[in-house]
Amino acid sequence: MLSSHIIFDELLAKHTSFGIGGPASCMVYPDNQNELSILLKYAYENTIPAIFIGSGSNLLICDDGFDGIIISLKKTFKKLSIKSNGTIFVQSGVMLGTMVKEAIQNQICGLESLVGVPGTLGGALIMNAGAFGGEISNYFAEAKTMTIEGNIKTYNKKD
Repeated sequence: MLSSHIIFDELLAKHTSFGIGGPASCMVYPDNQNELSILLKYAYENTIPAIFIGSGSNLLICDDGFDGIIISLKKTFKKLSIKSNGTIFVQSGVMLGTMVKEAIQNQICGLESLVGVPGTLGGALIMNAGAFGGEISNYFAEAKTMTIEGNIKTYNKKD
């Protein structure tokens, strides 16, 4: 049994920047990596559609909703730390603006073109978000991800 926050028949319009979208059969805020893995494995093994929502920026959802599991990491996957070499470790639920602000406060330059780009880091990586001639892939080094089957996979810039 999961201890994650689970909501049934959640109206997705409340979770998108456009304010549109019908209900999701189930919306889950996983408490941790293990619970996310259990959830994804369950959905995969039972052929239940599952998608990630991020902060809902630039996301269009049909008024009919989504017959499956919506997964949001924005409440719990919010760790951000800066290593001594200037590398920034950021989980997918961190807002992009928060990451840029932390970088600037720690005198790390280069991410300024991402100021004002809405959304979470997870969403930014999926769509290669950017502005003013810069994009997130310019600063990407490595991502530790979880597959739709619930397994850990690491990608580097070459991938």
